[in-house]
Amino acid sequence: MLTKLVKHIILLLSLSILLTACRSATSTSQTPQAAAPMTAMTTSTTATLASATATTKPTTAVTAPATPTAIPTTTPTATKTTSTPRPTDTPEPTNTLQPTMDMSSLETIGLEMVWRSNIDPLDYGYCKKYDPYRDERDPTKTCLVLAMRESGASPEAITFAQLLGGHQYMSTFREMGSVDLATACLPFWPNSGQGCDHYLVNGTPRLIDVARYIWDIDLRAQPFYHYLELRFIERPAILWPVLFKTMEQLPQGGQRFIFQARLARGFYNASGAIGFADVAFDFDKNGQFLGTGILSIPVVPPPFSPDRKIVAQAEAFSVILWEVATRKTLETLKGSDGLILSLAFSPDGMILAGGTLSGTIELWDVATGRELKTIKGNSPVSSITFSPDGKTLAGGGEDGFVRFWEVATGKELKAFYAHKHPVLALAFSPDGKLLVSSSEAAWKEGEVEESAVKLREVVTGRELEVPELPGYVASVVFSPDGRTLAFGG
Repeated sequence: MLTKLVKHIILLLSLSILLTACRSATSTSQTPQAAAPMTAMTTSTTATLASATATTKPTTAVTAPATPTAIPTTTPTATKTTSTPRPTDTPEPTNTLQPTMDMSSLETIGLEMVWRSNIDPLDYGYCKKYDPYRDERDPTKTCLVLAMRESGASPEAITFAQLLGGHQYMSTFREMGSVDLATACLPFWPNSGQGCDHYLVNGTPRLIDVARYIWDIDLRAQPFYHYLELRFIERPAILWPVLFKTMEQLPQGGQRFIFQARLARGFYNASGAIGFADVAFDFDKNGQFLGTGILSIPVVPPPFSPDRKIVAQAEAFSVILWEVATRKTLETLKGSDGLILSLAFSPDGMILAGGTLSGTIELWDVATGRELKTIKGNSPVSSITFSPDGKTLAGGGEDGFVRFWEVATGKELKAFYAHKHPVLALAFSPDGKLLVSSSEAAWKEGEVEESAVKLREVVTGRELEVPELPGYVASVVFSPDGRTLAFGG
């Protein structure tokens, strides 16, 4: 019996091996017939994509390079190209960009690409009429493109929209030289607020998305970044493009486009903005993009003189005094030490004090611009203010301490601990007896451990009771009668 059982097992194993071999041979013999149409489809799709790439040259320039100041290494040329027509018997590929016109036939991106329509771009319910026919992933079938076709938009306008993924349309165009300026808006999308972006066109690259380049600027490489860390503590700081300011001619015949960008506390957080930066986009006389750069970034809140006639603007290592009425530059004050983090006028308006990253305080004569003295401190001076009589300076440090100096001699009078985080703002009461300081609240195990605002007696340093504030306070001020305190985030 055992011998028969072994023979049955061997027979079953042999049949199993034979069946597997037959299936493998059948699969191999059928592969060439199934592969033929697959190969034809792949070839057709590749040819069509190549044709689309040739006819939509600007698409490669929409995405900014990793380093915004570097000249793009791969850029479209102005030379016309001819796309290879697809054979009529080739199967129609799916999910490929099919422009409504040949971009190679366009000499430039111009006014004919502007879409003028009676359709309300803020009508968020407008797109419902196209469901389920629209496909927001296909630039030729988005709600915007379907609406543009329905309203009789020009082929050029539709093509430009498709180049931007089918979600933005050109709303304005300004001819400005070798390189021009176009604005594209995002309609029909809830919460978009009809947001618009700027594009620099007709140079090399042919299409530059201003917002993408500004977002890619590395603020950590800037000399003022330590101040941003100090102001934002653990929050990132980004540049958010706001508006186009002007275009200037460069000495070598090129163009400089200047955009204003918002410096914000974290991504998309407009409420946390502390200032605006001027960002330049430079092109040579032939329209070749040279790179971007930050021209100015007033991260220090600019104080007014007591008579409101002069405003002081910190520019990294110097201070510019402006006349408010005429907007003319009166003086440029040069310090001897460090990046400027804070500014304050004396009560009589004759002296300007500037706290620096190196922990010193610079004093200047406002009338002459002359540097009067440098007071040495112990920590980066993130906030500064004069006492009402002008005889004492109070400075808040990155180390959380508040220090007092005698203006006449520069001698340190006293110091006391105020906050766990950098001191962001200081203000004396009108009688000079109290000092309020602000920072970001300190948290521990989900509860406020230390308020963002502290109030102390100047002489004794005794802390007085104020309402507990759990957030971030960047400005403080007393009312003229000294009975009310106002805070700002």
